[in-house]
Amino acid sequence: MGVRQTADMLEKLTWGFGIGILILSLAAATIIPRQVSNDGQEDTQLRNKIENTAAPVNLPTAPATDNNGK
Repeated sequence: MGVRQTADMLEKLTWGFGIGILILSLAAATIIPRQVSNDGQEDTQLRNKIENTAAPVNLPTAPATDNNGK
């Protein structure tokens, strides 16, 4: 194979892989189910649970240092 044929093959492979990724992405977006509540809206229960979680109170603290960094 010459340089020109190698470049043509690499270009075709690149386009093929790009189109393949696009098709797989679209297929995955349509096939993978989403969590939907009974009334047809997206389930926001997990998001609300995360937002309403309190921050931990008893976090460890770094030891105090003096002005010399000791």
